Amino acid sequence: MSSTHPPSTCAVTVISANYLPFARVLFASLAQLHPEIRGVAVLVDQNTGYFDPLKETFEVLPIETLQIPQLPQFLFQYTLPERIYACKPYALQAALQRHPECEYFFYFDSDILICGPLHAAFMALEEDAILLTPSKLQPAAEGEFFDDFSALHHGHFNAGFLGLRRGPIASAFLEWWAGKCLHECVFDPARALFVDQRWLDLVPALFEGVHILRDPTYNVAPWNLSQRSIASAESGFAVAGAPLTFFHFAGYSPAKPDELSSYSAPGTRPALVPPMLTSLFARYQAALFAAGYESCRHWEPAYERFRDGTPIPPLWHVYYHDVLRERMPPEHDPFAGLPWSPVLELLKRIKADPRRVRIQPLYREWVRAMRYLERKR
Repeated sequence: MSSTHPPSTCAVTVISANYLPFARVLFASLAQLHPEIRGVAVLVDQNTGYFDPLKETFEVLPIETLQIPQLPQFLFQYTLPERIYACKPYALQAALQRHPECEYFFYFDSDILICGPLHAAFMALEEDAILLTPSKLQPAAEGEFFDDFSALHHGHFNAGFLGLRRGPIASAFLEWWAGKCLHECVFDPARALFVDQRWLDLVPALFEGVHILRDPTYNVAPWNLSQRSIASAESGFAVAGAPLTFFHFAGYSPAKPDELSSYSAPGTRPALVPPMLTSLFARYQAALFAAGYESCRHWEPAYERFRDGTPIPPLWHVYYHDVLRERMPPEHDPFAGLPWSPVLELLKRIKADPRRVRIQPLYREWVRAMRYLERKR
């Protein structure tokens, strides 16, 4: 990358520290095809000597550099995955501010491998200001796991990748999206929320200059493999007869190399990697291990303990978001501790996945009752 010819494009991702190998692989694969693109990773974590950011091939921004209002409350109200999702618009805003030399900006989830040049994306941004990719390009067939009802629940535009061209439309979009993600980046089907992604369905109607990229070689992922025929080719892999641009390994764990993804039908084992993708998954697994996956995977994420070192019970994040947050004083720091509550004491003892608690029957009625009781205290 020549210092006399600064790049006109910036690629952004958001990670916790233990996902550093994924960012390394993402940016290494991007640099092989687009060495002119600048890489930026926002770290939603505390780097307590785990690694030296200056030794990475991409810029590492601490979350404190983002312009997130009331940052402690923002971090406490979300589980770790929700924090990552909620930071996306703020990370893109930071990249636009820090790199005025760049005109184009791409966001990539860290679990993406770039396999081909991004020509179609660049061409789209020459004309439009916002680039989105649909999760599927055709109506779902009967019996598909990710069917049309799933698209209604999860959002049809995948938030693992999007593109922007600098200008008033991109800035207005990011301000709007950041406002939604400030407090409403949760999985709550009763309120039609699926973290950061469900909001994107509104974008083509709310903003001018939105390009929907219907290229089957982009954002190939477990949820659309049934519609995208992948085959080996001289250049690597082909989708619908064209070279694969990038594969989104959402839900993949290199510790379980034979499993396609953790995203599967409830109560079923994750699907096995299809034979035509075995070499691609093996390549990705090897790259992650070479990038330090084995040593990084056990790093404990920050923001899961109070400032005195006491672990935060997982369900407290959910209860704080849904019940306590609005009744606390604006200047409070939840990591310093929360006021004693019999409900919090009870939630210490309940073993449940905080990412799925809002789908439980009668949950909304329970929240309304708890809000009433907390106001009375």
